[in-house]
Amino acid sequence: MKKIITFIMILTANIAFAGSNLIPKVEQNTELVSIVFRLAGAREYVNYNVPSYEKEIDEYFAPYKEHPAVKFAQKVRSERGVAFDAVMSLAVHLNITDSVRLKDNIAASSIDERWDPKSIKNFVKLLNDFYFDTNFKNFFSKNKPLYEITEKRISEILNKVDFGWFGKFYGEQGKNYKFNLIPSIPNGGGNYGLKVIFKDGSEELYPVIGCCVADKSGLPSYSGKIVPVIVHEYNHSFCNPLIDAFYPSMKDATEKINGIVKNTLENIGYGDAKTMDYEILVRACVIMYSQRNEPDKEKLGHLVAQETSNGFIWIDQLVDSLFKYEKNRDLYPTLKDFMPEIVKLVNKIPEELKGTDFESRFPKILSVSIKDGSQNVLPGQRAITVTFDRPMYTKRHGTSYGKKGKDYFPEFDENKASEWDETKCKWTIHVILKPDKCYSLSFPYQFFMNEKGYHPNKTYYLDFKTKK
Repeated sequence: MKKIITFIMILTANIAFAGSNLIPKVEQNTELVSIVFRLAGAREYVNYNVPSYEKEIDEYFAPYKEHPAVKFAQKVRSERGVAFDAVMSLAVHLNITDSVRLKDNIAASSIDERWDPKSIKNFVKLLNDFYFDTNFKNFFSKNKPLYEITEKRISEILNKVDFGWFGKFYGEQGKNYKFNLIPSIPNGGGNYGLKVIFKDGSEELYPVIGCCVADKSGLPSYSGKIVPVIVHEYNHSFCNPLIDAFYPSMKDATEKINGIVKNTLENIGYGDAKTMDYEILVRACVIMYSQRNEPDKEKLGHLVAQETSNGFIWIDQLVDSLFKYEKNRDLYPTLKDFMPEIVKLVNKIPEELKGTDFESRFPKILSVSIKDGSQNVLPGQRAITVTFDRPMYTKRHGTSYGKKGKDYFPEFDENKASEWDETKCKWTIHVILKPDKCYSLSFPYQFFMNEKGYHPNKTYYLDFKTKK
């Protein structure tokens, strides 16, 4: 869930489970809270995906870094763990008209539990002061043209989402939902599935999507690759309440499972046991979404293996269980009705995992032709070969910036493409190295997988220096 510029767009549909009428609209509430936590130094809200916009944020709000609202954000982050999705959970519950205040008739359990009533009351008051002290409305109005461009670009992506699937799959077509979507540049790489629950039982779904980068003109852009991310975050709005309701009956088993995979899950930002349950159910449901029209066994196998590599080691059984749910909807009209079966599955997993060598499933990098830390590498046209311990899927590969950033990334030889050898165990790239220069690159784990669909369990980093 964890798991983008300071603007935020809210897409509202007036009919349940329909996506065709979604209209993007940037709102002040999420913008405001994102900026306050950026000023508070919350690393997940400090990024430069769209540099010109974020530079404007920093310059405009620089005089207000010591504002009481910013200090309070630092306090609740330190003392109550308010970070990532908890920040945006409060934001989507705000209305801004003549003042900053909570929406009317919110259910008591609607806002993330990391906020308590006292901290909510105090922060909203300070946030209102910040809004007027900074003339935030002026800042927001000034950036209206940027927001309109963003709204247009994200709406083109939304047309690819099958919103009707959610009601069918979860069995809640008649429930009074409103779909919303919040692309948010200050959220960086964070994506969150949120909802506002009202006292009358109606709900508004607010996924916050942080996947955007600047195009050549410096404006935010989105690719079709964020469709699964959007689907993922909408699923959180349905799955998290189910886990909350049934968690006490599977807590012990969940904690045992988490103890086995904790280190792997922490690599992708998930540490505690309950969050693991949120994520595995969401990811299994996303896989079901991918199979909604015509089953694709090859794609299904790759998706299951990918999530297993991420640390969700029993997702294959959970997906099989969800297929059972789909085939027996007369017995289980809703996924909530099926949750006792999922609880039974969770509770038997720890015993099944005893003696299992989880790590053996993952391919490993045995060596790289240039050793990490080398200081006298020959400059010029060079080949860098990565050797794996088993045959790999040759359509997936790549490199990225290393620990030192893009300024240390090598130039690639445009006349020579990367290639795999006949064993599929060795992958070679061709680079041009300058004399007396430090280089830094990486081979991200998610860029590679073996023939069974499993990723390496960690990213390999390579730093070296060439001779004079």
